[in-house]
Amino acid sequence: MQQRRNFDLRVPPRSIHIKLVNFLDMSQPANQMCLNMQHVSQWVAEVNSVILAGRAHSSYRDLLRGFTVLEKDLCNWNKAALISMSYERLRSEDHATSIKHDNYSGFWTLSIWNKHRATRILLHQLLLELFRAMEEAQKLGDSGLYSINQQELASQAIIQEMAGDILSSAPFALGEMSVPPKSVGGYFLVWSLQTILRCPFTSHKQHHEARAVLERVGRQCGIKCAVMIAKSSQQHDLNQMDGIAMLTNPAAFT
Repeated sequence: MQQRRNFDLRVPPRSIHIKLVNFLDMSQPANQMCLNMQHVSQWVAEVNSVILAGRAHSSYRDLLRGFTVLEKDLCNWNKAALISMSYERLRSEDHATSIKHDNYSGFWTLSIWNKHRATRILLHQLLLELFRAMEEAQKLGDSGLYSINQQELASQAIIQEMAGDILSSAPFALGEMSVPPKSVGGYFLVWSLQTILRCPFTSHKQHHEARAVLERVGRQCGIKCAVMIAKSSQQHDLNQMDGIAMLTNPAAFT
């Protein structure tokens, strides 16, 4: 819970929580994932602070080095977890839709994987926000522009891959893969789906699917906050559309 709060508020972890995580047995994938989340939340808070202070250009090289280390840690965790906490990739019986469904050993395993995916989305999202802050300040030299553009494309692809994997876990979490159906796993989807909705670099389709799944979680699992998040996201999108319409056709609003 505290890790998710740090991400949501973009604040660094408290020293007491850092000490508590350091007591964990890092041979366990779930504990290593908690440590990764802590390190990424620290970096996210630092990047957010740098952007707000208008220091993106002067700090980005150090932040990029930190990003590289964190991305390597997340990739290494992913490789190890595919062995110790593997899951099965399935296809829908309706071959016309070719929808992916992932089958897990349990809700706990699903939860760990989705926290990892959401953490990786946030890592790449903040990197892209850092690049955008530099672009807005017009302080990107030609020498580094190509490599940054390449990283932007790579980060957007990773974000959408992680979002797709989260959405592919929804049928299992909502009991669509079991007979009789069970739906208690919806709780383990809420934060990762909210991460998709808050990320401006997920696709429009993923954004729409995440909102639809949250509404289902609210209905099937009785989780009111899921419905609230979905409605809030929808209202935010409507407000943005109104703002765009006002800019393109101001006469319609007079």
